[in-house]
Amino acid sequence: MEEQGGEKHEQGMYDPCRRYRKGDIVRARLYGRGFLWAKDGQIFRVAEDEKDGDPAVVMETCSVHTGKPVHLSYAEIELVKPIEENRPFELHVADAVYRMVNDHKVMERPFVEAAGLPNGWNLVIQMKFISGEGFQSRLARPMNNWNSYSLNKNDMEVMWREADGEEAAEIAELEKKLED
Repeated sequence: MEEQGGEKHEQGMYDPCRRYRKGDIVRARLYGRGFLWAKDGQIFRVAEDEKDGDPAVVMETCSVHTGKPVHLSYAEIELVKPIEENRPFELHVADAVYRMVNDHKVMERPFVEAAGLPNGWNLVIQMKFISGEGFQSRLARPMNNWNSYSLNKNDMEVMWREADGEEAAEIAELEKKLED
């Protein structure tokens, strides 16, 4: 925290190796003459997770000239607010389990290190419940396969949130197949 003009100023520190994720709020840092489709300092919301080997990050905003989504290099943007801050973990485990079992929702919680504290890499574990099969989990970033899972102490001690929603449709489809 530093003093600026008599006011205290806090700036969050983010991991410089962190990949941009869908929902992140970023600011364009364009040098030189700029671009037709973006202005220096313009704020964007990221539309897709950053892909390995692809320097372009897709934004939700479309170009006025082409009508296609704006693509900016990861070197041309800076993280203003990560998706994790836009969607805070605020549910207790009982509420999360209820939503998984009764509402067929995919829930997620932060990955917890051996010391019992959420890690600094912003890893997330997603969980779902399938009738007849029980709980399943996966490490959400990077996306892994679903594995059988039993709730443990770490699950009980952290706060939860609902996953984005794409996975919920996947679970509903799987539930229909199991019922047929």
